[in-house]
This record gives sequence, structure tokens and C-alpha cells, in this order.
Amino acid sequence: MNRYKSAIRRSVCALGYLGIVCFLPVMAQEPDWSSVNATLVHQHVMPRYASMAESSLQLQQSLEAFCQMPTESNLVLAQTAYRHAMSDWQAVQHIGFGPVTLFMRNYALQYWPDRRNTTPNHLRAALADPEAVFDDTFFSSVGISLKGFPVIERVLFTEEGVSVFQEPRPECRFIQGVSTLVAKTADEISSEWKIYSQTLLQLNEDTHYRTADEVATLFMKSWVEPVQVILEQKIIAPLGDSQDKTRWQRSESWRSEQSIENLRVNVKALHHFYSLIGPFSVKDLLIEQEQKSLAQEIDDAFVSIITNLDALPEVQETQVSLEQFEALSTIAHDLSALQDLQGRAMQVLGIRLGFNSRDGD
Repeated sequence: MNRYKSAIRRSVCALGYLGIVCFLPVMAQEPDWSSVNATLVHQHVMPRYASMAESSLQLQQSLEAFCQMPTESNLVLAQTAYRHAMSDWQAVQHIGFGPVTLFMRNYALQYWPDRRNTTPNHLRAALADPEAVFDDTFFSSVGISLKGFPVIERVLFTEEGVSVFQEPRPECRFIQGVSTLVAKTADEISSEWKIYSQTLLQLNEDTHYRTADEVATLFMKSWVEPVQVILEQKIIAPLGDSQDKTRWQRSESWRSEQSIENLRVNVKALHHFYSLIGPFSVKDLLIEQEQKSLAQEIDDAFVSIITNLDALPEVQETQVSLEQFEALSTIAHDLSALQDLQGRAMQVLGIRLGFNSRDGD
């Protein structure tokens, strides 16, 4: 059982002769989840998917221009477009429900971590045929390791640089095909949220979700669970136990030297989710429950982590310095403390998250 689940159980349960008895908090008033849900939909989720759709289209167009004229300057522009699109995905990656999960789109956008390291063999096989056509038919017949941002990064960011694309090889056509798929997927998700938002917000006995509390639970899982992913997969896994045991190649975007930026965008997105939206936020709900101190502790925790991330430079050539190792270790400790605060918040607000679907254990 992970630290988060243990903290929740310790905070709400006590052992008795007949087993475990869980006590629900007494609320000062019922949380206004309807207002918070609507605010999250319109001020947090939908604008972020719209941004991802726009930057994904720009990535597709930039790769098309680069492949027509594969110069050093155009490669830089294409790589910059990739980083922007990837950042926009990172800014909404925490939303773990809705259209992004349809047809496993979330995995198709980013298959990571690739624990079995299947991508290299699959990519070599795909590029082996110089006459291959990378269209919808091709992508419907291959696995998710050949779709999404990671495989674009693998091809676009190499030591060989622009020379890879100046030879009569299929790399350019391949990343154009993948970027077209990414842009199409991002646009579909953004468009479908316009309808899906009505499913979340217009509730009655005949709709899929009957109460605002049900919808709030989906949102709260998307706020709480990603912290564990950030901590365990994005920091602890590549960092190791000591500086000499770091394996930065296990970080999320080491080829494009964007792994620290991903962390920065992730945490800022979760902070925005919590308190930087109005007029109704999760922080406001905690204050209404006479938990102003806890509400501010969480806000302060986010600010502290973001401040440390803002001061942390990207790892260059996979070499983690002692200063970077120590800074990331501090951030990992602070994220763990944030998990405990989130657990207390869920108890106060009466939200039972259940199984963590993103737990890799």
C-alpha cells in the first residue's frame, strides 16, 4: 500500500474490537461541488485542451515545413514547436477521465514509461521499408509505442541532427504521420469536451452522473493521483538513491531536455486546479469548512515546490549534477508532504477516491 493510501487510512480510521471503523468528518456546510465543477470545466480543463489542439496543429505544420526544407534553422523551429505542444499536453495530462480516455487516447498521445523498451524495435521495423505510407491505415494497425509525443521526440532529437532528414529515408514522413495523428486526436478531445461538459454539469436521475459529488470525485482523483505519478515515475525512478546512481535516460523527456520543464508545468497545473481559478475553487471549499489553515498550507506547499522547480535548470546530456540531485530530492520530499495534505483535504471534503488507477504497483 502506497504512502498516500496509508495516510488516508490512518487519518480516517481507528481499530476496534470488531475491525476497522471509519469516521466521516462533520462538515460546517455541504460543499458547493456544482459551482467548483463548472469552474474547473470552463476555466481549467477546456482552455487547456484547446491550447493543446492549437499547438499540436502548429507542430504538424512545422514538421511539414521542415520536411520540405530540412535545414538547421527549420529543425530548430520544429523542435521548438514540439516542446510547445508537449508542454500543452503536460498542462492537462492530469485529467484522467473523459474523452482523453476514449480509445486509449491518453496512451496514444504519450506511451510512457515504456517499461519493456518496445519502442526501438517497433520503430526500426516501421522505418525499414523506405516506401512505407504512414497514414490512418498504418497507425490503426500498429501499437501505441509508434504514436504520440515520445516517438516524435525519439526521431526529432538525435545526435545526427538535420543530416538524418537530408537523406532519402522515411523518418520525415513518419514523424509527419505521427504529428498528423496527434493533431487530429487533440482536436477531437477538445471538441468532444464541449459535449462532455454537459454530461458533467447537467445532472438528473437519468444522466450518466447523477450528483455533483460523483463528478467532483473524478476531478479530485485528477488532482490527487498525479502527484504520486510525478513523485515516483518522473523523479524517483530516474533519480535513484544517490547522485552516482541516477539514470536520467529514464526521465520523461530527456532527449528534448524537457523533463524538468514537464515537472514545472505539471505542478503549476495542479496548483491552478486547486486555487488559481475563480470564483469557486477547492481552496475556497476548504475555507468554507473552517479549514483555512489547511487550505493555506496546501497553497504554500505548491508555491514552495514551484519556486524550487523554477530555480532548477534542465539536466544537460543526462548528467545530473550534485546540486540538481539535492534539489530534486528536496522537491520529492515536498511532494510527499503535499500528498499527506491532499489526503487531509479529501477527508475534510468527504471525498473517497478509492483505488488509484495510476498506481503502477
